[in-house]
Formats: sequence, structure tokens, C-alpha cells
Amino acid sequence: MAALSLLLLAGGGWLLYDRVLREDSGVAACRALAGQEKSSSGTADDKLTKEEYLSMRQVFADSRYADLREHGTKLMDVLWQVSQLGADNEMALTYLQPLTEHISGLQSACADHGVVIDLKLSD
Repeated sequence: MAALSLLLLAGGGWLLYDRVLREDSGVAACRALAGQEKSSSGTADDKLTKEEYLSMRQVFADSRYADLREHGTKLMDVLWQVSQLGADNEMALTYLQPLTEHISGLQSACADHGVVIDLKLSD
């Protein structure tokens, strides 16, 4: 009986840590995006590597929140596909709708979890 009580206590402690104390990976990514918008020095010529794509996608895939998983992973997929087009700018137009949908969706999902990302399309 004492072993069962100890097991339940340990399980409850893990759930408290995992669901309340530990920051969700998707929310952490939202915070990173919000911080990056203020100090962005990237250029349009920045190339996304396969490792970066897979790593960024996994951050959102590991989120416990369905909205962050959905929009985060799909946005990473679209960005990866666009980055593979090379110089074919006309082909990139086919990705405009899903790109807009998932940027807006991720921005909204982040806001739902307390992180506001201010997307400024021009200065």
C-alpha cells in the first residue's frame, strides 16, 4: 500500500511539473519568435537547412497544445517547401495562401497562450 501511495505521489508530482511548471515547447517557440521580431537581422537570402527545419518542426510537434502543434508544424512545412524552390519566385506564389493561413493561425495560437507576436509587414 505504501508503494502504491509513493507511486501515485511521484506520478502526481510529475504531472504537476510537466503540465504546470515546465514551459511548453510551443509556447517557448512563441516567446522566441516574439523576442526575435524585435532584434531580427535575417535577410531574404537566409537558407533554411534540413536540420534547422526538422529541429524547428519538432519544437512545435512536441507542444501539448493542439493549436500550436497544428499551425507551428504546418508553417514549418510550408517554409521548408518554399525554401527549396530556389530562384523560382513564381512558384512561391502557390504557397501564399497556406503561408498566410498558418502565420495568422500561429500568431493567434501564441496569443491564446499569452504570447503576442506583432507581425509588421513593413517598417
